[in-house]
This record gives sequence, structure tokens and C-alpha cells, in this order.
Amino acid sequence: MKAVFREVDVYENERYSPLTGFGASGLLLTDRQAFSDVSGASCYATLEQVNAELLSTGWTWAADETWRVEPTSSDGGWQYAVDFGGDEASYAPTKGMAHFVRRRRLVRTQVFHAEPLLGPGVPWVCDFVDLDKVATLEKQLLAAVVSCSLQKHPRTCTDSKVNPIKNLLVAQLNLGPDSGGSGPALGMDGVLKVLEGFAGSGSSIWSLASGLSLSAAAEADNEEKRVALFRDRHFRLDEREALANAIVHKVRRTLH
Repeated sequence: MKAVFREVDVYENERYSPLTGFGASGLLLTDRQAFSDVSGASCYATLEQVNAELLSTGWTWAADETWRVEPTSSDGGWQYAVDFGGDEASYAPTKGMAHFVRRRRLVRTQVFHAEPLLGPGVPWVCDFVDLDKVATLEKQLLAAVVSCSLQKHPRTCTDSKVNPIKNLLVAQLNLGPDSGGSGPALGMDGVLKVLEGFAGSGSSIWSLASGLSLSAAAEADNEEKRVALFRDRHFRLDEREALANAIVHKVRRTLH
């Protein structure tokens, strides 16, 4: 199987102190933490926490690299602003008199491995897999995860919120470590049943209350935006195809 790679990012945040200069120790309680996504919706105290929360089942960090600054600059890639939370235009590449916070973007590569999802006794080999089933299944995987995320997190969507949803789905499909790695193949009927019922696993009091205040047009617009976001970032086609291949492959191999 062709290796699947993706880049994930996190922002390092610091605040200026007249005594010590810029540093994470200067951050206020009302600031985002030392590391966050670009919006500040997901925050992390340490890179160790980032490393743990930004991995979902099947993904590992690329062995030959660590976090790197992008884009690079003579000032270490830092961007300066009056405060956190503004749009991109509010950040400048050099410090001004009124700039009391700064951030820089860190990027790291992840690699997807299908083999651990299949469990013992189901070796990954490059034999025939039904491409039509894979194409249909990857679309159903996207619909299931998007629906669950809309139920669970109707307002915001970040990697750290999406990864537990994907991990839960992989476990329910008897794939990956949460199922012991050795769960039996469900059969395609079982797989489809899991996918059809998965959206309900993300329901919450907040999502129900939020849904009451949305019109049908607003709900459709929200779903369309969420699908686009998942396709571009959180659950890309290459990951869905790799996961669909693993499911179809496990079903086929365990039937023989």
C-alpha cells in the first residue's frame, strides 16, 4: 500500500514581559496556552500534549523529523500582534511598539499505517481489493464522521476534537488498538450498520439545544462547510481511502 503522509500544525504563543522579554511564562490566564491551533479553540500546555492529542488511530509521527518552524525568517518565524485572537492581517513580521504577543507556526509530518488496523492473522498484501467498494466506503466514512462531529461539536472543529471521533469509529469497526487489534471482521453489512448509526454517538445536550435554534438552511450551510473542512484537513481523501482499503481487505481476508 502506498504510504499516506500529512502535515499538521500548531502555533507556539508567547507574551512580552518588561522584565524577561517574550516567553510562555508571561502568558496571562485569559490568553491561549503556550501551544494552540490558529484560532485558539484548542490549547495545549506542552508539546508532549500536542504530540499525544494530534495523533489519531493508524497515524504515527514521521521518524526522521520533529517540529519545524514554517515559514522561516531571520527572527525565528515569529509574528507579532497587539493581542491574540485577531485575523491574519493583525500579525506583523517585526515587533512594533504596541506589540505585546507573538506566535509562530510549527509543522510536523505524520504517516498513516494500515497494517496495525487489521489485527494479527490478517497480513497486508497487495492483492486485489474491490475499488468500487473502497470508493463507496470512503464517502460513507466521511459522512459518518462529519455527522458525528456536527452533533458533538456544532460550533467549532479542530484536530484535537476530531481525533477522538475517528478513534471511536475505528474501534467500533473492530480495527485498531481500542478493539484489541484482533476483533473479527464485521462483514460489509455490519460495517454499514456501524456507519449508519455512528452520528448518534456524538449527540449531546448542547448539540440538541443548538440545533433547535438553527433553521434548515443554516443547518445545511453548516454541514456543507464542515464537509469541506474535513475534506481539506481533518479527514482527507487519502486517509479515507487507506482506512476503506483496510476495512475491505480485512473483510475479504477473513472470509477466506
